[in-house]
Amino acid sequence: GLLGTASEAEVTALSADTRRSVRLAAVLVLRRMKSPQVAEYLSDADPLIVLEAARAIHDMPIPDAMPTLAGLIHSPTRDEALLRRVLNANYRMGGAEQATAVASVLRADVPDVIKREAIDMLGHWETPSNRDRVLGMWRPLESRSADPAREAIRQVLLNGDAVAAASTDVKADLIELAANLGLKEIVTSVRQSIGNSEFDPTQRANMLSSLVALDGSMAIGDVTNSLQDASAVVRSRARELLLELDPKRGVKELRGVLTDGQTIERQSAWAALSSMGEAEDTGVRTVLKELDLESVPADTRLDVVEAARRLGMDEVAARMLQPLQDLPYGERHLTVLGGDPARGEEIFRNNVA
Repeated sequence: GLLGTASEAEVTALSADTRRSVRLAAVLVLRRMKSPQVAEYLSDADPLIVLEAARAIHDMPIPDAMPTLAGLIHSPTRDEALLRRVLNANYRMGGAEQATAVASVLRADVPDVIKREAIDMLGHWETPSNRDRVLGMWRPLESRSADPAREAIRQVLLNGDAVAAASTDVKADLIELAANLGLKEIVTSVRQSIGNSEFDPTQRANMLSSLVALDGSMAIGDVTNSLQDASAVVRSRARELLLELDPKRGVKELRGVLTDGQTIERQSAWAALSSMGEAEDTGVRTVLKELDLESVPADTRLDVVEAARRLGMDEVAARMLQPLQDLPYGERHLTVLGGDPARGEEIFRNNVA
């Protein structure tokens, strides 16, 4: 076949052949050769040839051709398979120029899934996963400075048009990343977005956390206002953050929903107050000593038992669990209600363990 009869130069020269099948075969042969000359085919007029050349360079991989693949970041395409490999080539190279290139897709006409992938890459720039982001194969990268990613995102934020034109999902991801990178330029945008119903409750709750991370005690007014939000998710997060900013008031707000409010509010309150330890007088110990588990909503009973255990009140937890011991599944009955389907799906689909 071609692999055994033609030289590397002869196979590369087939890029001028007008037949698509011949050029495709040449790409596959150069891939088998692990030849950097396969990069010649990245400029082919046929998108399929370009994609196969990109797969050859990225998937084998062929390191000497990786810079050429990374350079396609500025070429117009909406092919997700190609875009993911081009992005990942830049991500793996890891320099300041590459961080800027990854951030540039936020201003491009590409699918949101690619923009969100770019944001996630910049968020993990400093400590990249040992698994390849496209193939899932073990391809470790060393830790590197987050400064290039921070500067690249700062330049995106300065371009207000790019942010304004983004979808709500992309904006939410961008705000969270900017907060994690400590970019205070985003504070005004975050403050304006917390009450924006275009964002879902989880996104708005995360924005509230981002605002506190960036603005500290200056965000207490926003946190206080969020206690009255229509969403239990946002109200719950606001109480947790208030506990950080104003512990005395935070304890009062959390105690007020231990047995009232919606499921997430009760669960959050038990977790937050029982995590404060013995140093703070939250009154939770007294409540637990007098509490009958049957009086607690079924979706919160497990949280109450865990709160008792967290506080070292094993005898109280045992008393609560005693009525369940004669049931077929014992204390596992507590797990029937109160779960988070969205969180469960996220763990199922994305946990690499």
